Amino acid sequence: MDIPRINEETMYHTSKRTAVNRILVLGLLTCSLCLGWASQAGASSIRVIELGCQVTQEKDANGDELRLEIISDTGQRVTLRENGVKKQTSRTVERTLSYNKSVTFRLTEIDTVAADGIHFQDEDLGSVTVGKQGEPGRDPSFPPIQYATFKGHGSHYVVSYQVMPSPPVQLELISLRCVTTQEKDSDGDELRLHIKADNGSEPTLPKNGMKAGMTWAVGRKVSFFNQVRLHLIENDGFGIHFRDEDLGTQVIATAPVGNLQREFTGNGARYVLTYRVTRP
Repeated sequence: MDIPRINEETMYHTSKRTAVNRILVLGLLTCSLCLGWASQAGASSIRVIELGCQVTQEKDANGDELRLEIISDTGQRVTLRENGVKKQTSRTVERTLSYNKSVTFRLTEIDTVAADGIHFQDEDLGSVTVGKQGEPGRDPSFPPIQYATFKGHGSHYVVSYQVMPSPPVQLELISLRCVTTQEKDSDGDELRLHIKADNGSEPTLPKNGMKAGMTWAVGRKVSFFNQVRLHLIENDGFGIHFRDEDLGTQVIATAPVGNLQREFTGNGARYVLTYRVTRP
């Protein structure tokens, strides 16, 4: 069965309700205070994909006349009107809104004005508020499809959506200064810096022959959503494999921002990392 798509049309009045009538009213209310939604610090976006009907609220052959409101806490608002929705059908929405902390879906079954002028009461099928919660351990750069369910007045509707995360924060690893080596010979330390951003891969940066007073200009930039884990080891992997020495782990979060420092002091060493955290 072909899935019918929502078509945007000019709102018009009709005195006769039919099962095949499909109307979309797209209302987008903006004000000067709402300008620049996409560029707000910490703002996310929600992609509303589809509205699916499992059970209608009306039990006649005409189906439901629906109004779906999508309301962002930035003041952005989209209203979709769809008529003649029947059991086991879906309507494509494909709308994206920016928000800070929450978005609310509100679904209403509209009882239009009858030919004799009597207006029946609209049926509230429910409201669902969506925050920024994600699946534990999931890479936020690959957001899952989630579902909001409405079961008011005997109906069963499902709205599918994705929460698109905030733009990535950037970590710039500026330099690593050696105050005290882990190895006490004249060759210095053979360093390996492991970098793991969120749940991504773990590239390794090598630096051999680090001695007290030396500074390694790392010059590496990493984009991330939640955190970056930095693990510094002294590599004893020559010939007979000696045990690598763990010099410490630091976890860099999205705050604070600016030029900052962390230290690695494991196994008698002392290294000072200078880095910068910036937001778009």
